[in-house]
Amino acid sequence: LYHRLEIVNKDGSKQYSEVRILNLKPQTLNGFTIYPNPAKDVVNIECKDGINEILIIDYLGKIIKKQIINNQPSIINVQGLAKGIYLLQVFTNKGAIKNEKLVVE
Repeated sequence: LYHRLEIVNKDGSKQYSEVRILNLKPQTLNGFTIYPNPAKDVVNIECKDGINEILIIDYLGKIIKKQIINNQPSIINVQGLAKGIYLLQVFTNKGAIKNEKLVVE
């Protein structure tokens, strides 16, 4: 997608920002991908190191959902979760722990 801003001044004159390209593909950070985020029904999780276990933790630190994963990629159902912000914690097959903010709509 292409994007630019139209800025309307108090006197009615207009200015335009330069055109920017928006990439809506899932973002991968350190070999870890989560999409869609925000999520409504399910969230897809991919990790180049493989996934062993996934935790969804609420803002109080309580584990809301725990899922053991033996394959990759993984699909987690979030339909039963209340709307809000959660911590998604992924334990990889190589022993690393990856954290990401998960927004449930």
